[in-house]
Amino acid sequence: SGFPLVRLTVYGFVPHRSNDRKAWWKAVAQVSHTFTCFESPHRIEASLEDAQIFLVDRPIVLGRELTKLHEQFLRGTAATVRSQVSSTKGEFTLVVGPPQPVDIKQEAQSDVDIGRLFGEMAENSRLSRGELVAEVARKLGRPRREVYAALERDKNSVE
Repeated sequence: SGFPLVRLTVYGFVPHRSNDRKAWWKAVAQVSHTFTCFESPHRIEASLEDAQIFLVDRPIVLGRELTKLHEQFLRGTAATVRSQVSSTKGEFTLVVGPPQPVDIKQEAQSDVDIGRLFGEMAENSRLSRGELVAEVARKLGRPRREVYAALERDKNSVE
């Protein structure tokens, strides 16, 4: 995987039921080191969909058919890997790397940019807050949840 293996946890198979799987991804997303798990072919897409909610930008490697003739590796975030899965046949192994360090200075600057753009658009618009957030997200090419989070951080830093 290329991830540090100084500390590695193997969790086995991801839970079958949707609610259990979501709760499981939420819990393991808090792990600060590399971990691995397994997923079945008929649940891999649903599992990656749940994983992208909780892992956000955390790097993963998805291995399919390891040690076999049609071995395949996909790398990126859960969202990018999910979009790259072309075949759901075979055995799947997910390796999740540690969270990437956040450059606080860069994050703060992007919060300021998001807040400024949101403010400029809000002045001359009759759109609701949600519609404005969606428009800002589209213009910046970022997910809406990141725009909401940046606006909340900016609002809380003013208070």
